[in-house]
Amino acid sequence: MPVDDRDGIQDSRTSLPARTEIHSAEGRRNEHPPESRHTLPTGVEIRMGRFEGPNPINWLTTIFMVLIHIGAIAAFFFFGWTNLVVAAILYVLAINLGIGMCYHRLLTHRGYRVPKWVEHFLAACGTLSLEGGPIAWVATHRVHHQHSDRPGDPHTPTEGTWWAHVGWLLSGQGLHTETTLLNRYAPDLTKDHVHRWLSRYHWIPLTAVAVTLLVVGTLTGGWRSGLGLFLWGICLRVTLGLHATWLVNSATHLYGGRRFKTHDDSRNSWWVALLTGGEGWHNNHHANPVSSRHGLAWYEFDPNYYGIWLLEKAGLATNVKVAEFTRRDPEERDHTTRMITRN
Repeated sequence: MPVDDRDGIQDSRTSLPARTEIHSAEGRRNEHPPESRHTLPTGVEIRMGRFEGPNPINWLTTIFMVLIHIGAIAAFFFFGWTNLVVAAILYVLAINLGIGMCYHRLLTHRGYRVPKWVEHFLAACGTLSLEGGPIAWVATHRVHHQHSDRPGDPHTPTEGTWWAHVGWLLSGQGLHTETTLLNRYAPDLTKDHVHRWLSRYHWIPLTAVAVTLLVVGTLTGGWRSGLGLFLWGICLRVTLGLHATWLVNSATHLYGGRRFKTHDDSRNSWWVALLTGGEGWHNNHHANPVSSRHGLAWYEFDPNYYGIWLLEKAGLATNVKVAEFTRRDPEERDHTTRMITRN
């Protein structure tokens, strides 16, 4: 049977090599020369959907989420321009550099390559988002692409909007302790001792930043200044970042345009793209999963790709894979895409 790699992952039921295809707005699927992409070993399949098994409430996670949301509300009573600037800087580090550029486009889909020290720095930034370590995040996202909007998808709105947004985290099946399965879904990361350390101790960088904000703020401006920096730089900033990421799982599978007729419900959402640095161009992404650029049209704002472009210009990013529009023949009016790799 042919390989179905529409979401950038080789089907686990076959050992045939993956292939890259052109996706047209009319749903045509046409092969073009293979590109390198991550694959899964034969026979590996995890189903993490709402109805795949018992989903008891994770009370520790639930209580922690409630507390950090309370802290986010409290932050508005401690407004200060310094607090706002610190929160904005940490948001960019965690959500843009950490989640968008690293966890998603670099580690999950290998849309480009960077030196190991850059990869590890970006992964450390990702832990500041409170979205866990790189191995579990990548493995979960690869499961999502394998079963997107089908039974087994960890967070599809077809099983409930609340479930897709946050319910799957509060009561769903997590992969953090499933060492064997993680090794199969993210073998490229489990071989790296830094990624293993960050995955086991992902709470340390965020805790260190929190303590630093409290101490520096208190020493320079008193306890109120220290508490304000903590509430803005940690509680409010983390809460906003979490919901921005969760909106990619929920809103971009419900609302927006569909340039490509993919085999899922992915959609392009300009407002989610604004919140996440370009991750909202989700239909573009599901049609071209290994592309480091998600905003394919000139007007599709994609800061995460601009960051990758800057790394490339600085000589730090290579093998940058980019989807670009093309036309199959002079009579073809609908856009198609092809993947190019910049060395």
